[in-house]
Amino acid sequence: MYRTISSGHIWRGNICNRSKSGNLYWVATTIIPKIGADGRIEAYVAYRFDITAEIEARNQMKRLARQDPLVGVLNRIGFNLHLASALRHRIDDSAMIVLVMLDLDNFKEINDIYGHGAGDDVLREITCRITAQCGDHAVISRLGGDEFALILHAKQDAPDLAGRLDDLRHNIEKPMNIGDVQIAIFTSIGYATGVPVLTDAEKLMKEADLALLAAKKAGGHRTVMFAPEMGIAALHRQMLMAEARDALRLGQFRIYYQPVINLHKGGVESCEALLRWHHPERGVLTPQVFSEVFQDFRLATGLGRFLRETVMRDLSRWRAEGVFAGSVAINLIMTDFEGDGLVHELAQLLDAHGLDSSSVILEVTETMFLSSGRAERVRRDLITLAERGFVIAFDDFGTGHASLTHLRELPLNYIKIDRSFVATMRTDERNRQIVIGIIELAHRLNLQVVAEGVEDEAQFRILRHFGCDAIQGYMFSRPIPMDKLPQSACRAADTLARLVSEPSDM
Repeated sequence: MYRTISSGHIWRGNICNRSKSGNLYWVATTIIPKIGADGRIEAYVAYRFDITAEIEARNQMKRLARQDPLVGVLNRIGFNLHLASALRHRIDDSAMIVLVMLDLDNFKEINDIYGHGAGDDVLREITCRITAQCGDHAVISRLGGDEFALILHAKQDAPDLAGRLDDLRHNIEKPMNIGDVQIAIFTSIGYATGVPVLTDAEKLMKEADLALLAAKKAGGHRTVMFAPEMGIAALHRQMLMAEARDALRLGQFRIYYQPVINLHKGGVESCEALLRWHHPERGVLTPQVFSEVFQDFRLATGLGRFLRETVMRDLSRWRAEGVFAGSVAINLIMTDFEGDGLVHELAQLLDAHGLDSSSVILEVTETMFLSSGRAERVRRDLITLAERGFVIAFDDFGTGHASLTHLRELPLNYIKIDRSFVATMRTDERNRQIVIGIIELAHRLNLQVVAEGVEDEAQFRILRHFGCDAIQGYMFSRPIPMDKLPQSACRAADTLARLVSEPSDM
């Protein structure tokens, strides 16, 4: 300023002053040198305007731009600035930055059941718990939704870092009272470490994210540290997703069918539609090999529609050719119930192919009912579909956490006993009794029972003896392409007739 005005030029700028009461205030100032006849500066004229309110408003806007308005900690923008700053300065050779990523495993269900107001209260309480435990030693941020991040400073030889983070998780997971309701909280934590100056912020964020993903894929409710192999796994996953998108576009996915044998009527009355990937290098792949594909919403949605459209087209063709008059079971997954499109889509497909809804069996699994919020959505849609004549089956029964309430409240027609019980019936008496109990319970509820994974004659005879209604498995037929189903159904019926005609020691 002095150099400018002393050279005879006008200076403009903002000046911070302190009032007599000790408060700081800002003034916008313009200083104009007054030049005398001899060309020398005689005086200075200053114009000043108080802009304290404007400066404070601007600073407040900057703070708000970096602060989460709901819980009052840093938002993603503010957090990224702090992380970059923390990694630029190294206090000593043993200094280490710990980046912690944390989110709630059941936050969506909390919102669905108790409402978004309760969800906001949960986020505020979570913030208070994190701050109370490590606020003086951490930079805390809410990145969005139910995802939080922390920056911790530690020594590279810090003992039991995982234990300290587990303590934090246990503290967060203590039951929470929101109004008159006590809410259970489940949390996953992933973390990564880096050395200041030597570590890139984006790389550290990616590593902590991968650790969090690993925690959630392992079932959640745990703390996981980043390991280099997670990066390799993530790369493989990205490659798999890219290949699957191309495969869907190029028509590499196919539908195979496995006959289901009716033990009372002695023939094939239905079959199950199963997805297969004809990979150009790895051969025919089952969903167990590419299950991660279904974690991508768009891919899962696209594959679900492809499966349903293909099944309807194949059913229509079989009807027209008179080669198979049975029904087809279609597996549904959770993404199929997102939004309200499933019921409408199925109705359109039936109309387009001239089919009756009773020719389609819709299979749901127990995992869809592990969260109350999702269970209600699935239950509502299944009731609507059942009212429209679709047959509903409960797949993989006995492997999850289904309760008898679901059997009572859902509009079920079938229960499918999981292959893990069938496989060990001969050698495991408890499994055998479970299978018998499921059959008896289902019949008392007027439900039919299908046993999966039947591979030998002994399993067949046990299931038939105890009244199982239908079976499917390699003993009768492997999953096959659609054009081979009629012949396979005939062979399966012949196999059944032979077994029934032979004496049994049951």
